[in-house]
Amino acid sequence: MFLVACPEPVRRISGTLRGIVTQAMPDVIERVRAGWRLICQDVPAGRRTSYFCYIAPEAICGSS
Repeated sequence: MFLVACPEPVRRISGTLRGIVTQAMPDVIERVRAGWRLICQDVPAGRRTSYFCYIAPEAICGSS
């Protein structure tokens, strides 16, 4: 739902990037930070998680 306002190429590229991250880091935990307009990937670090990377399509998809 987060990417629904984005053009199809942005959704496709975002999906490809998410796949690359999952392939590189199989234990990645993905979550959407809607307020920041980010798709974040964290990795387990003991009982917590550590911020690993993010996808931020906001400039292309608008901020409405």
